[in-house]
Amino acid sequence: MGRIPLSVGLLAAFAIGAAAWLVWDLQPTRQIERKMNNLLSAASSRDWKRAARLLSPSYKDAWNQDRTQAMETASDFGRHFLALEILPAEGWRVEATPSSGVWRGHLVFSGRGTTIGEMLFSRTGELEEEFVFAWERESWKPWHWLLVSVGQPEIIF
Repeated sequence: MGRIPLSVGLLAAFAIGAAAWLVWDLQPTRQIERKMNNLLSAASSRDWKRAARLLSPSYKDAWNQDRTQAMETASDFGRHFLALEILPAEGWRVEATPSSGVWRGHLVFSGRGTTIGEMLFSRTGELEEEFVFAWERESWKPWHWLLVSVGQPEIIF
């Protein structure tokens, strides 16, 4: 038997490693985690155009808002913050199938705001129920996940 040249062996090992990483990275739970991080980052920086790209055209939330209304509400609330950071609290989780998934957990809001912004920070810190973000894969592409709904039973407006 002939020996495999070192360069071919290294290339094969790299290809196998890249394929394994790709399979792991394209898992629905991993994709939803990534999309949630992108959404929270966009909201923290109040980049509503970037956030809107993560919402499905069929978006409808627990407050009966569609995509356009939700972005207008987020923009209105966002004006009350001089600095804003939204992070997931410990214990969040993702439940997913190949075509849909749900992110559940508490969110931590921090930063600086106007009087109204400070009141919102205080109120969100008192929430006991989890936020629920529902995601769907909206095409054959394994990375094409969009937000279809958000809910938090203690928030009423």
